[in-house]
Amino acid sequence: MQLGEIHRRVLPMLQMDIVSCLPMEIGLHVFSYLSVDTLLAASLVDRQWNRLANDQGLWRGLCHANKWEWRTPYQDTLDRRTVQIPSNPQAPAVDEGFGDDEPENDASGSAVVLSMANPPDTKPSVDETSTDSAFSARRLVLRHSSPAVLLSNPKLPCRPDYKALYRTRTILRRRLRTSNYRLTTLHDPIHTPLNGGTDHRGGHTSTIYSLCLASDPRTSEPTLYTASRDQRILQWNLSSPAHSRSSPTKVFQGVHVGSVLSICVSATHGFLISGGSDGQIVIWSLRTALPVKVLEGRDGHYDSVLCVRCDEERVVSCSKDRTLRIYDLLSLKPLHTLRSHRAAVNSLALSNSLIVSASGDRSLRLWDAETGDLLRIFEGHHTRGLASIDFSMPHIVTGSSDRQIRLFDLCTHRGWSTDPWRHQAQPLSFPESHVDMTGLYSAAANAQFSALIAAARVQAGLSGAETGGGIAGDVCELCGGDRRVMPPENRVHLDLVRAVVMDEDVVVSASYDSTIKVWDKKTGALLSDLVSGHTGRIFGVAFDCTKIVSCGEDARICIWDFSFGLDTAFVKL
Repeated sequence: MQLGEIHRRVLPMLQMDIVSCLPMEIGLHVFSYLSVDTLLAASLVDRQWNRLANDQGLWRGLCHANKWEWRTPYQDTLDRRTVQIPSNPQAPAVDEGFGDDEPENDASGSAVVLSMANPPDTKPSVDETSTDSAFSARRLVLRHSSPAVLLSNPKLPCRPDYKALYRTRTILRRRLRTSNYRLTTLHDPIHTPLNGGTDHRGGHTSTIYSLCLASDPRTSEPTLYTASRDQRILQWNLSSPAHSRSSPTKVFQGVHVGSVLSICVSATHGFLISGGSDGQIVIWSLRTALPVKVLEGRDGHYDSVLCVRCDEERVVSCSKDRTLRIYDLLSLKPLHTLRSHRAAVNSLALSNSLIVSASGDRSLRLWDAETGDLLRIFEGHHTRGLASIDFSMPHIVTGSSDRQIRLFDLCTHRGWSTDPWRHQAQPLSFPESHVDMTGLYSAAANAQFSALIAAARVQAGLSGAETGGGIAGDVCELCGGDRRVMPPENRVHLDLVRAVVMDEDVVVSASYDSTIKVWDKKTGALLSDLVSGHTGRIFGVAFDCTKIVSCGEDARICIWDFSFGLDTAFVKL
């Protein structure tokens, strides 16, 4: 009886909710160590636990850990007037915006050159209106708002709801990684009217070579810029309802006399920068759509400008003339001319104070943007000329005319490649992967490169002896990739990889084979295969957390929307 009485009195003490007895601040600190799934389960226990589990501070911390930010939607009514675009009677010079490979002799002694053949007519099809699939618990982080189906909710919350933000971003991430999208076309090719004229109201009249996603500096609304063989650059408002997006909102024209091959935007300074087959680099005002300055002749390139990029301080361009040029973004004065490549420099990318360039000579070159010094040359990156590149320190991803994609980590010397020969035990006659010719550089360049790598390793939390992840026996010695996740040969691109872009979690590639593919950035596994959007070669691709946008030879602008049915007005891009 005494034991029973003791049990009866002690039991309520053992069943006491300790968390509810704690001060709110301490309870929140305890809950801050819980995973998302555990937080959601805890919210169902009782009212007190529900208040703790739904605390905005907890969800704000989870969002910030993933670099997801809240955006207060712009409420003012935007001007939706259509801009009438006059016709341009001159036929532009044909330049595909890509240089030839460095000549080399094959076994028969003939020169190997870049194949510009059209992609095959037959390709897999996909339902453009429904590609539902089961969600998989994976990750994604990108940068932009959907142009698609829904209007913003006019009754948006006054204060941020970080739990709603986390839920929305998680759904978007799962949709991208499982090919759950709605495909829409912002612009279809323009047909010639019966009277023999050309209707420009719908957009470009020829191949679209480049595009750029940006946010309006005043309203933060999503904006798209496209550049074409028709010598014009068009601005599109992606926040408009679907039926009103058929016409551009602004036109940049009257300067280029050849194809506009590349564009980039500095929203902070209000500039749009373009490079063309006429060798000109044009700085435009985003507000007026008028040219501010034209860089050419002694201040520019002597052949087609294949790529232009900018950051907060500088503009960098590369050309078929085998050089790169660096300009000050404020004064627009030339700073450095970079010479080292043996063939056309097809693409470049910026990350902090570093520039990486990709050339038809099959090499990468790493430059100091402030001094113009050459820091490193990486040979053997691909078996043919490099066509595209993206760079976010310490990761470099490249696409090539050898149809392959490769990601390389400067800190760990690990990465992955879609090239099957790199995963053989003994590759036949291919050069060593990533030859790092340290002896070619000055002591100052070597010291600077070592300091950059050391800082990147510290930021990534890598120890001095760490060389990357992977399981012994499954890691390819040549590219550092995991052999177990490489896609089968019939799922890689079938033609030149013209564009590659990446974010924290995924790599997106576009090819002359008319397809777009999404890859896991960490492992190189193929996540999504987007087909049936284009009927010709794809020249440009960009993406954010709500969509992928592409353009190409068929003059279409395709939007692969992952935000259908969701309100993304509060998602910062």
